[in-house]
Amino acid sequence: RDPAAQPHPWAMIISPGHLIQSNKPDPHELFQLPKAARGEDGVARKVHYIQDEKVDNCGLLKIYCEDHTVANPLRMQMLRDDEVRFVGYRVPHPLEHMFDLRVQTSSSTTPLQATRRSLRTLTQEATSLKQNFEVAARAMDANHGFWEYNVKQKKLLQEQREREAVGPPKPQARPAAGEEDTGRASPVDESMWSDAESDGSSVLA
Repeated sequence: RDPAAQPHPWAMIISPGHLIQSNKPDPHELFQLPKAARGEDGVARKVHYIQDEKVDNCGLLKIYCEDHTVANPLRMQMLRDDEVRFVGYRVPHPLEHMFDLRVQTSSSTTPLQATRRSLRTLTQEATSLKQNFEVAARAMDANHGFWEYNVKQKKLLQEQREREAVGPPKPQARPAAGEEDTGRASPVDESMWSDAESDGSSVLA
């Protein structure tokens, strides 16, 4: 092969960068239901339920266009339900935007009912969190960005402002070279006088 000839066309797509780009899922796959989400009637559905024929009150939910962000909170919420005996999820493939949720419940309920209850509870918690955040954001905007949570933080903020107003403490005078130390006490910082006068005590008592 002549070295001066043009490189082989396949040489342009075997670099690591090209391989990563070719394996990267398309953005529309995060929101558009894939063909695997279609049922027997040809209609694409986000959630598919498959009843387990070997284990009582057990089923598998295939949820598309979701990942660990929904699966992990849902699993943790379902574990709080006393009627749920087992719940776990897995992502079949890291490039597939879906997960499988297996649920087993007691005889007093079904996996679908337990999943609906947990989803309703998560929705209420998310709504409450959003409302509390909006109230806190409005309070912070009303205070021009200075949001004191409690009395302790107000006190710390006031002390910091007083230190900034006084400035750094003055260095204490030291005896010059060749001069003996008389043993006298070092000068007292002026800030100590102001603090002592405020509470009625004396630093020289």
